[in-house]
Amino acid sequence: MTPRFTLWLEMLASRDRSMLVLFLLAAVIVTFVYYARPWRWRLLWAGVMAFWWTFVVFVLVRPPSVPRPTFGVMLDDPPWYDETFTVAVARLPFDRMLQAVAGDVHPPLWYIVEWAALRLLGDSVLAARLPALLLALASVGLTYRLARAFGYERETALWAAGLLALMPAQVYYAQEARMYALLQFCVLVAVLGLVERRPWLMGLGVLCILYTHNLGLVFVAVIGLLALWRERHCLHGLRDALWNADNGLLVVGASVLILWMPGLMLTLRQAQAVGRGFWVQDAGLGGYLLPLYRSTLGMGAVDFFEQHAALAAAGLAALALWAALRDEGSGFVLLALVLGPALLLAAISELWRPVYLERFFVAALPMLALLAASALRRLRPDHRAPILAVLIPALAICLLFQDKGTEGRVAFARRVVEQCEPGDVIWHANLASYIELSYYLPEADHICWPDAGNLQQALTIETQAAMGIRRAEAVEVEADRLLVVWVENPLTTAAEARALEAALELGEARELFVWEDSDLVKASVWEVRREGNQDREFGD
Repeated sequence: MTPRFTLWLEMLASRDRSMLVLFLLAAVIVTFVYYARPWRWRLLWAGVMAFWWTFVVFVLVRPPSVPRPTFGVMLDDPPWYDETFTVAVARLPFDRMLQAVAGDVHPPLWYIVEWAALRLLGDSVLAARLPALLLALASVGLTYRLARAFGYERETALWAAGLLALMPAQVYYAQEARMYALLQFCVLVAVLGLVERRPWLMGLGVLCILYTHNLGLVFVAVIGLLALWRERHCLHGLRDALWNADNGLLVVGASVLILWMPGLMLTLRQAQAVGRGFWVQDAGLGGYLLPLYRSTLGMGAVDFFEQHAALAAAGLAALALWAALRDEGSGFVLLALVLGPALLLAAISELWRPVYLERFFVAALPMLALLAASALRRLRPDHRAPILAVLIPALAICLLFQDKGTEGRVAFARRVVEQCEPGDVIWHANLASYIELSYYLPEADHICWPDAGNLQQALTIETQAAMGIRRAEAVEVEADRLLVVWVENPLTTAAEARALEAALELGEARELFVWEDSDLVKASVWEVRREGNQDREFGD
């Protein structure tokens, strides 16, 4: 266990505790306001004033380093590690791309979409992000359609679509070259087929969920249970369940299972490859509440607004719960789709091993937005005003300062470029730096330590081979001068440290510069002159 790993665990524990306290505080406030009937809305207005005054005082007492406003537009921002990996895979020929995905931890559908996008729209990060943008916009329209299918009036459907479109998490994932916008779209298609009693549409959505993300299984389980609950009267007769034109549930289920068999085999292979080295850590109760914050207002939120954004997100969740308990049939279904996947993943994490990811919850965001919109529409205008007095400015602040945090990585890549000389080889002890710097420095000669494939944060050997990643020990590299890139993070292993030491012992070594992204991530670049070449002068 490295010191950075210990610090990471301490930060996770602190985050869990603070999130639990904030959600409990919000629950106490909401409960108190709800039962104080004669003074309810006066107390709520007092809470609104306290919310914003404490925010002002916090900013004055602890002046933040405010990042530049982005107004939510990040389409041309430099990509972070996961996005550079997506682009690297999508650039491969189709057969090699499928081989690379077979060794990854996700199904292939998103990479197929990206493969097509880069060839139709051009080889750029903007082209890689455009499918997510289009899918996120389509999800806003599907949310309106779903609200109408549930029987909500037109104004409530518009509020739900508008609220979803303004959610910082929705804006963030609409501009990320990853599969979460596709997962959300597929979940909406499946739920729409369930509500509109169109089994083929539900089956299509379910099949696409399964080929988009492995954690989509929990959404499929919830949707399947809801479908069984809706059609429970048809299950008394096998013949009706199979052939009834209004049902067809078993036919659809069997068809989806058959079509998913190749994906199931792939999932089992991936699960075996990942083993117990996967990087998701145990979460406490606060950690299980975190997706409600991160997938609503908290995605990309700046540090100085985190506590207040978490309180606002907790209030939004309480508002959605209040609406779910009052909307009889639709409220139960929507609440099941919001809470069901989270509860299933939490149960799996407690009974088996940690699999609880914050990002999966973005697929449930449309249902949460619909419940919140239903609650807001139920309230009288004078009662709705104090809630909007918190929600609208909070959304504006979270959207104004969204940032992918990749400017530092670009600056690091530029410094590496400045150090490169003709004939140099950049040798990496960690695959994360190999993937990212290969994107930012495609013309350089990159080689990676061959054992950097333990899946804690890296890739299987099968995926590395399909991607054409060059692997060699530092001593095997034929170059007079090595630029050794060393990234230390919470998951850095002792074996990686030994590989670095071996590389630095090959000749005269000098540390060129150090870059720290945060307390958890530190990168160093070393120059190593091979033995027999030390007579050459060091460059700056």
